[in-house]
Amino acid sequence: MKWWNVPRSMFAAMVFLCVFMGEVRAQAYYHDSWDLPLRTDWMKQLPDDRRLSEMTIPGTHDSAAFRNGGDIALTQSLTITQQLKGGVRFLDLRVRHIHDVFAMHHGAVYQGAMFGDVLQEMTAFLRRHPSETIVVRLKEEHEPAGNTRSFEQTFKSYYAANQQWFARTGESDPPLGAL
Repeated sequence: MKWWNVPRSMFAAMVFLCVFMGEVRAQAYYHDSWDLPLRTDWMKQLPDDRRLSEMTIPGTHDSAAFRNGGDIALTQSLTITQQLKGGVRFLDLRVRHIHDVFAMHHGAVYQGAMFGDVLQEMTAFLRRHPSETIVVRLKEEHEPAGNTRSFEQTFKSYYAANQQWFARTGESDPPLGAL
């Protein structure tokens, strides 16, 4: 295909990739926190009317799996706080519903922390960086055990204790200013 037959948007994307690929590749993965750039307040540059659907948000898979389980279960080498300081704003959190609380898990492997601990890390970060928004996917992982409440009821107890930190927009695609 000749370059003049390529749609403009695709051509611009190809130019962007060619120009920036080296820089992106050099900063795409961080194994340790010693060389992690601080990107703690990058969202404050965005307009309040920017919708989540209009953004590409840096995130991590199985975000809390950095403590236990060796090569089978570890997916991260940075703590939640280090990830947030590095600019991550989407966290994929996996919890086991056990004894009416949420324990951080990757599959069957307990990650040495409770959801309340991770919630405290996130709220501490947001207190220090009020321009930022953290998007969280909370997924039930492994076998529930010893519960008297449903998963939803247990989540509501976390929500009730921390509701000032949860979005209440009523929209499926809220603007940043509402978050």
